[in-house]
Amino acid sequence: MMNYELWIYDTDSGGENIDLTGNSSDHPFIIRRVQMPTPRKVREPILALDPEDCYEDREIRVVFDIIDADCDPDPDTIYDALSKINRLLRKAKEQDENEIIPTVEIRWKANESTYTTYFVLLGGEVDNLIPSRDIGVARSLNLTLRTKPFGRGVGLGGAPIAVPLDNTSGSKTTDPVTVYNHDDITTGHDDWVNIEASDLKGDQPALCMFKAVNPASPNSLYQFRIADFASDDISDFLFSYNAEGAGQVNGTLVDDVTAPGIGGGAGEGRRMDYTVDGKIRFNIPPSYSDVAFKRYFGNYMAILICCQRGGNQDDWRLRYELTQTVAALTIIVGDWKNPKPNISGHWEALELGVFTIPPAPYIDPKQSLSFYVNCDELVDGTTMSIAALYLFPLKQWLLYRQTHDVNYGLSNLQYIKWDNISLPPNVSIFYSTGYWRFHAGAEIGAIRSMVLDPTKNHHIGFLFGHWDVTHSFVDHDILDKLDVQCWYNPRYLHIRGS
Repeated sequence: MMNYELWIYDTDSGGENIDLTGNSSDHPFIIRRVQMPTPRKVREPILALDPEDCYEDREIRVVFDIIDADCDPDPDTIYDALSKINRLLRKAKEQDENEIIPTVEIRWKANESTYTTYFVLLGGEVDNLIPSRDIGVARSLNLTLRTKPFGRGVGLGGAPIAVPLDNTSGSKTTDPVTVYNHDDITTGHDDWVNIEASDLKGDQPALCMFKAVNPASPNSLYQFRIADFASDDISDFLFSYNAEGAGQVNGTLVDDVTAPGIGGGAGEGRRMDYTVDGKIRFNIPPSYSDVAFKRYFGNYMAILICCQRGGNQDDWRLRYELTQTVAALTIIVGDWKNPKPNISGHWEALELGVFTIPPAPYIDPKQSLSFYVNCDELVDGTTMSIAALYLFPLKQWLLYRQTHDVNYGLSNLQYIKWDNISLPPNVSIFYSTGYWRFHAGAEIGAIRSMVLDPTKNHHIGFLFGHWDVTHSFVDHDILDKLDVQCWYNPRYLHIRGS
């Protein structure tokens, strides 16, 4: 015989709950049958849409026998139980219709499983049954529950599960892992963390939360970017391409300890300097293979770490070109962008724009791609320095920029949380003066798109900076760093057993 545990539970303080398992003294209901058909997929996922929103609501149908030891159910006991069920269903429906943070959930366990599956309840209905003492036999009660499509591994208000993170500063640990604002050969100097699919439970993309602490950065951090490259194989993907490793079409290679890049020591890098028109070429991916290249299809934001040394805003302009190397085919050309003039050591994170690596047959997947940055000098007498290129995939990414005061930022030991687990999703910042909460100020991407697919490995990149008041731009300092942690709530389309 199938063993079930079924609760309707209100997580509000003082909220009602009812155990429908059949061993409760509150009612004479015994579960005869439970049906949980898999919800139907009604749309394909798009940017900033929670994958759960692609499915119709789940309908759970429960059939009870109403019986007690004497085959003579007490009407008052049944009425009380039905009233409690209807109150919980009504509260859940009102919360759903009025977009109130949900508190009512279904708790389900089957087959003597050690795990409970949780469903956010949206409403339902129960038969309007009038029991009679004259029948003297079992009668049926039909209960229909409407819930969110996915079951969850953690209930409403429960503590999410820590995710092991991995880079060269920490090996698959749930403790904070350090990410730097650059990537060089020094152990621990990474601008990324990895998450392995084998460390994620569930069968659907899971809601997640990232926390980042400013441990000892020299600046108050103002802008944060997170991007996720999810694939079976993430070994060859790079978020940052350093200028000294690029194919220099022209320009001068210069040692510069302030430039992010691959160098001989901690934070050492090199830059490319241009005093006349020029180009710099980055190969995508740097270690080319046909198999790897196919995984790069999609939309990206290109961000250039550059420094215009003196002059005026219109003295230089930059743009990108995406080409295929062998065929010399130009796929897309970006718009010209004007960097802001500043001084040596201040690196601007300049957005070059969004571009698409298209699928075959629009390009030949057996030919490598080249990403060029064109440097066009409009006025003689200044220097354009390029340190690194960042390519952020846009399928899952978040840009958060403070909007209330550019002079504020995340100082030492203060933290920010991007929380897609709580309802509603939110961004919260803890300052030394108190606790602040903001909704995500995302220009491209949204916090709703931050999920972890348990069928893929995840390579998650970070880029952050502080507001340069003097030059009015986001300054990229290689000494900035964050201590990062991640949590998630696994989700299930197909319900768990033991």
